[in-house]
Amino acid sequence: MIVKNDDISFMSQDNEDIFWGRIYTHKAAYPDTDIWQSQGIVSDRFDGAVTIYSYDDFDADELKAFLKLIGYQSIFCSKNVAEVLGMKSQKQGAIMRCESTQKQPKVIAKKRANENIRDVFDVIYETEKADFSSWYVDISHRLRHNLCRCFSIDIENKPVSVAVTNTETPKNSVISGVATLSEYRRKGYASDVVLTITDDILKGRKSAYLCCNYDLIKFYERLGFVKTGEWVLYV
Repeated sequence: MIVKNDDISFMSQDNEDIFWGRIYTHKAAYPDTDIWQSQGIVSDRFDGAVTIYSYDDFDADELKAFLKLIGYQSIFCSKNVAEVLGMKSQKQGAIMRCESTQKQPKVIAKKRANENIRDVFDVIYETEKADFSSWYVDISHRLRHNLCRCFSIDIENKPVSVAVTNTETPKNSVISGVATLSEYRRKGYASDVVLTITDDILKGRKSAYLCCNYDLIKFYERLGFVKTGEWVLYV
């Protein structure tokens, strides 16, 4: 039976699973986030997006009926969960983990403060279209509560390559929003900004994760990341 559970204390602080971490971060940033639990799964719905964390066998039929009941705009989960649910994904890729970087960045990216991230959006928007107001409000809120970190490489006081984390737990950080302006690509800036933010995560004695498309696996392997799983986004 799937039941609502708004008490985040039942979630182990030692868990490094990225789907667990996403739910944990949502709840820490926005206490009103709905969390549901049943045998084998924990899930939440944040701004229409459902995240599913599976830690054991679960009743697929029950979960499918529940998802249909609550409604959603998207579902983010592991490939294994998607296969059990019979979902045909619109997008999928690799989960990568880094314990130590393989090289030092040639250019050190700078850590961005909460009051100075508007120009970061322009870089991210070129790669992944997003609504500025919702993005800015969310990222600013997370930065204020230490549930996000943002780094950029600037040329003439303008960010040209950026990386942001969307998950921060006691055990890990998940890098997302890696983007470089088109005219500055193939110059090593993406590698440098990822290496810098990864080093910052590792210095805090946390594990660094990221989700990438399959065609970027080798790129991140050169930076010290290793594939640990696969993610699926169902829309």
